Amino acid sequence: MSGLQQMNVSFDPTEDRLLWRLTSQAEQGLCEFRLWMTRRMVRLLWGGLDQLLGQDPEKTLRVEPAARQVVRQFEEEAALEQADFKTPFKAQDAALPLGQTPLLVSQIKLNHAPDGNKVMGLHDKNNQGITLTLSPTMVHSLRKLLVESAQKAQWDLHLQVADPKSAFIPENLPLQ
Repeated sequence: MSGLQQMNVSFDPTEDRLLWRLTSQAEQGLCEFRLWMTRRMVRLLWGGLDQLLGQDPEKTLRVEPAARQVVRQFEEEAALEQADFKTPFKAQDAALPLGQTPLLVSQIKLNHAPDGNKVMGLHDKNNQGITLTLSPTMVHSLRKLLVESAQKAQWDLHLQVADPKSAFIPENLPLQ
């Protein structure tokens, strides 16, 4: 999938699941993908994204472990300041390649792309699904959407993203 345009995560209390909707511009035109995320899948995705963000080889080699969290928080704050959370998700006439009914995600695959982006595969038990390439900014934006939706769901997952108002930016970061 290329050309990710918009994403939305909302809690559906009847299903007790998060509905993740993505729109993308593809060769055949505008497409919308709908995915159900259970509490368990959100917890696994969160842990995987957290690990993926912490494994950036370029930063891991140059920054002491104690400073990595500060660097990551700074990057997250910068990414979230760039993201647009005010524009409402636009329900448009779009092709639904995975069908009208949201796909129940039961498999998550996460990897690094050579260009620094992250690759995420989300599939159901029949291996039907999507593979996304997300920039670090999009990963941080997704994390924020997951935090807000999981809180609305009252799932007690204790997910957190950086708070730009409480930023601590040291004058010098120790280098190894």
